[in-house]
Amino acid sequence: MNELLELLEEIQVKLSTLLRLDVEVDSFEPIAALDVSYKGERACACAVLMEGEELLERRTYLSDAPFPYVPGLLAFREAPLMLRALRLLEGRPKLILVDGHGIAHPRGFGLASAIGLLTGIPTVGVGKSILVGRVEGSGPLKRLVVGGKQVGFSVEKGRRFYVSPGSNISLSSVERLVKWLGLSYPRALKEADRWSRECLK
Repeated sequence: MNELLELLEEIQVKLSTLLRLDVEVDSFEPIAALDVSYKGERACACAVLMEGEELLERRTYLSDAPFPYVPGLLAFREAPLMLRALRLLEGRPKLILVDGHGIAHPRGFGLASAIGLLTGIPTVGVGKSILVGRVEGSGPLKRLVVGGKQVGFSVEKGRRFYVSPGSNISLSSVERLVKWLGLSYPRALKEADRWSRECLK
């Protein structure tokens, strides 16, 4: 098992070199959000599509978890489920929010990076806890830094969360997105979390 995990970590390092982190994105809607909830090893992935405050679509995909939970390797557990739910949407999002990290990851390739690389759509990771790096700066919007390089933001207006590019989007565009959201935790992700939990009841 250790050899497999080491191989998967090497794959993440190599895939991180394929990410596009220089794409300027000015239009974010319609915006999709992806989340997965669990009941034992039973998993439900939810994809929502929103325009403003309007929920345009909601799709869920129920399955057994395809891979065990291993810190830093969440993409191998959740990306297959999220992609199945995403494909059920009839509309195409301009941007995808993922409940998980992007490049703010030990190998620069978190769950949101995997989704972005596989879909070609601008993708942003939104994590509830810090996975790697340190927070620098002052105010509600701080820099998240790894090895002297900024990889994302810490947002501390009310509920604290961490935002980083997945792929197909620049860091400056992620900053614009966070400000466009009013420095608030995205409602689309709240909806995806809610309905992913609901489908397991």
